[in-house]
Amino acid sequence: MLKSPDEPNDDLSIHCNKPYPCAFWKYCSRHVPSPSVFDLYRLPFKKKIAYYQQGMAGFDKLLHCPDITGDKQLRQIEYALEDKGTYLDKPAIRDFLRLLRYYDLHYPDYHAAYEGLDARTFRRDRQLARDVLLIWKEYDMNRMQRDEDVEEELTAEFMARLKML
Repeated sequence: MLKSPDEPNDDLSIHCNKPYPCAFWKYCSRHVPSPSVFDLYRLPFKKKIAYYQQGMAGFDKLLHCPDITGDKQLRQIEYALEDKGTYLDKPAIRDFLRLLRYYDLHYPDYHAAYEGLDARTFRRDRQLARDVLLIWKEYDMNRMQRDEDVEEELTAEFMARLKML
C-alpha cells in the first residue's frame, strides 16, 4: 500500500487502528468534523467506526443517540456543543482540599504538598494534581523569598487560591 502511487479508496474502518494505528489517520480523517465521535472519552474504536459509518460523526448528531449513555461522554458532548469550557467537579475539588492537612503545607519541597493525599484523586484527575503542584511551587517560591513571619499569611493565601480551582 505504501509503495502504490495512488491513494487508496478505502473509507475509515477498523483496519485504521488494527493491528496498530495508521500513520495516515490525520490525512484520511480530514473530512471528519471536529470534535467528532473519534474524540469521545472511553469509547472503543470499533464503536466509533460504527457510529461514523451510520453517519453520526459529529457531536451534534451524537447528542441524541440513544446508545451513548455514559455520563462523562454526554457531558463531553454537551460541553463541546455549548462551548461551556472546562468541566470542574467542584464538590470533588472541595473534598480533595479537605484532605490537605495544614502541616503538609510547611514542607520545604513543593512535592511534599501531595503527601498524605489520596492517590486515587491524583490518578482520577491529573490536571487537578498539576494545578495544585504549580500553585504550591509558586507559593513555596514566594515563601522562600519572604520572612518566616509571613508564612501563615502565605499559607492562607495558598489555601484560598486552591479553593478557587
